Amino acid sequence: MSSADLARASFVRAQSTADLVGALERHGLIERRVDPDNRRRLLISLTDEGRAFLAEYDPRVAELEEEMLTGLDAGDRKAFRSYLGTGRHNLSQK
Repeated sequence: MSSADLARASFVRAQSTADLVGALERHGLIERRVDPDNRRRLLISLTDEGRAFLAEYDPRVAELEEEMLTGLDAGDRKAFRSYLGTGRHNLSQK
């Protein structure tokens, strides 16, 4: 994925991702390389350290999600996820 792709997926401007991408790269969590199909484009990918970081924090994110959804039954959770998906889709159309 390129920085522009990341920006679109995050609903921010490409310029807004520059500092974030730079910091992630300095910390060794991502790497950038030239796209073999378009030499003007840099692709971003996770490093082994980045994958390890995500693996470490996945359980914490799951706990936070569970805390957020406490009190919702399975049907409400499914509806909530559907509403979020619809909202994300709508925003991505702009």
